[in-house]
Amino acid sequence: MSEHNELKMEPGLPPEKKEKKKEEPGEKKPNNAGFIIGLICICLVAAAVTMFVKGGGFGGDSGVTVEAVPAETSELSSEDEGFTMTIPTENMTSAEQEQAEMTDKYISKSYKELTDGYVFNARGLTFKDSEGKYVVCNMNQIAEIMGEPEESKEWTYTGATGQYPVTSYYYNLKSEKEPTLQFVFYNNGLMEVIVMEGIQFDNRTQLLKKFGLELTDESQIAVDEDFEYRVYNCGIQDFWAYALEKDDNGKWRAYCYLRYFEL
Repeated sequence: MSEHNELKMEPGLPPEKKEKKKEEPGEKKPNNAGFIIGLICICLVAAAVTMFVKGGGFGGDSGVTVEAVPAETSELSSEDEGFTMTIPTENMTSAEQEQAEMTDKYISKSYKELTDGYVFNARGLTFKDSEGKYVVCNMNQIAEIMGEPEESKEWTYTGATGQYPVTSYYYNLKSEKEPTLQFVFYNNGLMEVIVMEGIQFDNRTQLLKKFGLELTDESQIAVDEDFEYRVYNCGIQDFWAYALEKDDNGKWRAYCYLRYFEL
């Protein structure tokens, strides 16, 4: 064998002696694999962004649509959660918007508000719309104001025009709150509230005020007798103290129906 190593030649290249670089101690070779992977990721992201823009963003053909909220909106805020929710109102009719505003203005927000200064404020569960019709709370709204009922029962109500399926919610049956109340619903609307224990009063005007009611020019006194008192349009459709009695101390007590509509 020759004393000299044979110099290998690559096709098309002139013979050239290649010297192998010696690695210095502690020197590391560059990591070309990591560089290539990073370059590929950048290219993929750029391609995705290009497709997103050409497709019109979220409103493109992806099937997801984001609509601009119109200028006319109503806002519901929650301080506890620290956010404000903006709700479009463009699909609400003017009558629905009016009812929503009236509900927010007149309907009580809690049991504390409902009973502040009253046995309970009967007008805090209803209001008159622009056509002079009473709008009443539904079952969910009463549960939000009063809390979940202590008992509920479905039964058949006999009215002037027939028999109807109704649902009753009972409150203050077992608690220290007074008085015991029964809320009666027909077709998810509050039909009446029955006060299930006697309410003490000195005169009829004071009795009405205990429920946030009063006589107006529109009121009609249907019955005014020693042991019964009934008034229409006094803040609700029908206030009926169906039993008036004196206790052993000579104090008057009234057992009442507060009716929001008739069946």
